[in-house]
Amino acid sequence: FFFSSRRRHTRYISVTGVQTCALPILAGGTPVRVADASYPVGGTWLPDDTIVYAASLGSGLLRVPAGGGTVKPLSVPDGGAHGYAHVFPQVLPGGQHVLFDVWGPAGGSAVFSLVSRVTTLVMPHTSPFGAATFDPSAASPRLLVPDQSTMRAASFDPAHPTVGTLGPQVLDNVYS
Repeated sequence: FFFSSRRRHTRYISVTGVQTCALPILAGGTPVRVADASYPVGGTWLPDDTIVYAASLGSGLLRVPAGGGTVKPLSVPDGGAHGYAHVFPQVLPGGQHVLFDVWGPAGGSAVFSLVSRVTTLVMPHTSPFGAATFDPSAASPRLLVPDQSTMRAASFDPAHPTVGTLGPQVLDNVYS
């Protein structure tokens, strides 16, 4: 599930596609199809009322108006240097960048700029156990990064994403 920036609606990814319903309908009602997704792998709602999602492992990131409409590609995995999957998008503060996970030999966590349309790898994978997550609750912005069975922090500026390095361990015995 992911919510609109105004928390009036929620979206969820189902096996048949990105679905939508207004919050009052969550207790019951009929979802509205926004876009097709054959094997959905995450989504995020942007402040401009669009949704970025991964429709399948090989689809890359796609963008669609929250009310439905034309789906536009944002990123394209190539099976090589750009990975075989771009998954688990997460909008960053300001709504101009999307953090996502790149699966593949040179994978890691990357940021796509919605303005420049450039992708930057910000955290190479240290293990195959999951994606970095932006932690807005920390005193200074950081990524939480799975590292084998621990969770480590990495300093991160969402407005100026650059390659980071892992910092201290923040949790132990973490399995994703």
